[in-house]
Amino acid sequence: MILRLPRARFEKNNTISSCESLFIIYLLQYCYQNLLHYLKMNEKELLQNLLSEDSALRQNATQALWGLWFSQAGEEAEFRIREGTQRMDDRQYQKAQEIFENLVMDCPEFAEAHNKLATVLYMQGKYSPSIKECEITLKLNANHFGAWNGHGLCLFQLARYPEAIKSFQTASILQPYAEFNKVYIAKCRGQLN
Repeated sequence: MILRLPRARFEKNNTISSCESLFIIYLLQYCYQNLLHYLKMNEKELLQNLLSEDSALRQNATQALWGLWFSQAGEEAEFRIREGTQRMDDRQYQKAQEIFENLVMDCPEFAEAHNKLATVLYMQGKYSPSIKECEITLKLNANHFGAWNGHGLCLFQLARYPEAIKSFQTASILQPYAEFNKVYIAKCRGQLN
């Protein structure tokens, strides 16, 4: 859920009015209740929400799925995957790759660790090894739209357009409103003509 709070107007004594305080408390309670609702939902329900016409519902479901996938192997694994993701965001690709490689060795059934390893390999132009990690991710979680996207991107980079189209089409089934997949299907078809 994306939440944008209006800036509170501070009075001379740097306090907000009681009305504004009540509004903020109510808003925080509402957000907390929604967060609990999404945390209690299972993957099947969240995937179903990706098909909704309601963009806010889709966005919340997408965020909740990523949160679910990040946490599936426990707290320590989640900490490590977040550390590797931060390294990747800081463009420390080799260090991120090491973190993810160690994590998949320690937690071979952790789909998101394989997906992150695939991502960092892709970012380094290592498309064939990235494809292998995407395929492991998809064996562990066939509904992982991020892995389908990554799989398609790697195949696109290797000019394997018919295969890339299939990956993007599968991602589109899971996320029919994601324009990214449609754009890449069109790019692939353009390369085939």
